[in-house]
Amino acid sequence: VKFVPPSSSGPAMTTSIEVMRALLSNLCYGHHLYHDELFLTKDQKSLIAVKVRKINLTVFQVSQFGGSAWEWSEKRGQYYLHQFAVEQADFNFRNPAVKQEMFEIMKFWLDKGVDGFRVDALPYLIEADPADHGGKYPDDPLSGLAQFESHQLGYTIPLYTKDLIELYDVVYEWREFIDEYNKEHGGDTRVIFSEGYANITMTMLYYGNEEGKIGAHFPFNFDFITDVSSKSNARDFVYTILKWLTYMPYGAVANWQFGNHDNNRMPTRFRHDMVDGLNSLNMML
Repeated sequence: VKFVPPSSSGPAMTTSIEVMRALLSNLCYGHHLYHDELFLTKDQKSLIAVKVRKINLTVFQVSQFGGSAWEWSEKRGQYYLHQFAVEQADFNFRNPAVKQEMFEIMKFWLDKGVDGFRVDALPYLIEADPADHGGKYPDDPLSGLAQFESHQLGYTIPLYTKDLIELYDVVYEWREFIDEYNKEHGGDTRVIFSEGYANITMTMLYYGNEEGKIGAHFPFNFDFITDVSSKSNARDFVYTILKWLTYMPYGAVANWQFGNHDNNRMPTRFRHDMVDGLNSLNMML
């Protein structure tokens, strides 16, 4: 589906349809200008989006799609990090230029009339700081699980590449930016949906922290996808619901996802005769 930017006179605005923009903030695609700059020049000022290392790799981070998350570039003479596809170089959010560019991207789409953003793959937004590890990106430790080979996800523990606490500060800055935009321009509230598979504690930090920082309006709740199945009983569903409501900050808004593009649809994961009941449960919640 090709996204068509809305306008103040377009059908989305005139029919009050809320238009959300998917924002893959963690990475850039191979055909993008940023990616070309990374690999076609050696001007350090253009390195706004890359995490690089020059050393030979022994133990390495494993990509979410399998294989090494580090790819060698002959033109640069360096490895670059891609936690997903090889064409998707990771942005370096420790660089202020990257953070500022993301604000500009968000403003561009907000000015076009979008009502918010679904921010993708947030657990992988920031990796360990090389300054804390002798000037290089540290290797994730081995999991020691014999069933995984070196090219398979699970061979290493993503200690330095997932759920780092610094990523939440970036989300909180985005919320401040969105709130300021709402104040300045008025109208319906523009919102942030955060997408990420993490444990309940790390997921709740997307809402905000105990120091008063506010994050996403709606951190996606995937517990009905990850924690229950066709074999689950009523107690399992009650536990799953109460777990979210117990951990959720006071005044926050819950949400309940029974499916998404990363997983099989509800009739496949559960049973066909459960679908109507699960949809009814979702609407009641």
